[in-house]
Amino acid sequence: MTEAFDRFSFYGMITLLPLYLNAVLLKPGVVEDVIGLAAFRVLLFGDTMPTAVALASAIYGFYAGTVSIMPLLGGVIGDRVLGARRAVLLGCLAMAAGHALMISADWFLVAIVLLMTGSGLVRANMAAQVASLYGPGDTRRKRGFGIYLIGLNVGALAAPLVAGTLGERFGFDWGFGAAAIAMVVAIAIYLAGWRQLPPDAVRTGPAEHRAPLTGGDWRIVGALILLLIPLILGSMAYNQAFNILLVWASTAVDRDIAGFVMPVTWFVTIDGALTVTAIVAVTRIWAWQARRGCHGSDWSALLLGGLLYTAALLVLAFGTWRAGDGLVPIWPVLLFFVCADVAIPLTYTVIQSIFARAAPVTIVALMLGVFTSYDAIAQYGVGALGGLYGRLSTTDFWLMHAGVAAAGVVATLVLRPLIGPLLREVRPVPLGPTAAR
Repeated sequence: MTEAFDRFSFYGMITLLPLYLNAVLLKPGVVEDVIGLAAFRVLLFGDTMPTAVALASAIYGFYAGTVSIMPLLGGVIGDRVLGARRAVLLGCLAMAAGHALMISADWFLVAIVLLMTGSGLVRANMAAQVASLYGPGDTRRKRGFGIYLIGLNVGALAAPLVAGTLGERFGFDWGFGAAAIAMVVAIAIYLAGWRQLPPDAVRTGPAEHRAPLTGGDWRIVGALILLLIPLILGSMAYNQAFNILLVWASTAVDRDIAGFVMPVTWFVTIDGALTVTAIVAVTRIWAWQARRGCHGSDWSALLLGGLLYTAALLVLAFGTWRAGDGLVPIWPVLLFFVCADVAIPLTYTVIQSIFARAAPVTIVALMLGVFTSYDAIAQYGVGALGGLYGRLSTTDFWLMHAGVAAAGVVATLVLRPLIGPLLREVRPVPLGPTAAR
């Protein structure tokens, strides 16, 4: 339940952030009063004066990307300094304060620093606590993580419906306020269950001695890092769905459904529901193949996933081109999410399973940490590419993203003969409906 409300607050922020930046924060009369923004803009762009859209996209990419790498720091703090329980509590408090500060535009940068720091503390240490609830060999651990993922999904799916709708219909302060209240509820739930949580075990001694990696181990490490290239490119193209796509769809897409104008933030909930459905469907197909002794190739799955990402962006480009100067019908956007969400288990889940199985046994955890860094790189790329919105025609903007996804397909084709022999063939291991987030 703590995780459900934590993810409600996080996805509420992600859903509203690009809309808020373009509609409120970066408008004349407001942007000048944001503490530290002028220095932050110079840090991102140097002496170049970016457009409001480019600056908004860069801020979004910086936030989403940094959130993805902060758990590395959060894990160290929980492991070595505070312990998991105090780290999670501190993280929840920081996120509650960050959401509350979002109500004042002047404190925006302070707010996102608190949100990024708090999210890193919570993400890294909450999952570790779930694992610590069970002893070695306890078969209930898998079911425990299943319950944990259910809570995570509930929060992620509810946020656009509640915080997103409040933000769009009644004002952004209402949406951010709902996220702040969610974190207060999370803190109350966490404290109520404090006695049932596993005790903290802060490690202060020297690290365990590990056998040095062999030359073959280092070649596998290099191959795994190269394997992230197609995932980064596909995710960079797809994740524009949570940045510019929302800004574009708020004015350019016909969202009228039988007289009801669907809030644009609901696209995020649709995406979440389709992701869960796609992962369930794909994992069942994998299970059916396994029963028949017909295992699909990991490389074929990666190639199909890349093609689906490319097709998703081409659908958006086609819908925009076909609409001309009129509103784009809703079906290209929905078809975009269908194609992209089917691609997620074919790329993310497959590559993560390869990392888990092929990494040298002494650094599996470290390599899984390296794996998570792909999202930070992809999100920084989302911010950079989003800055071209308005400088290109909308059709060309989506075609450019289709080209990025297609580059991921080319990378897969090039890498297969180069690194395929280094990575033993492994079966995809489904991880959970929200793994791709």
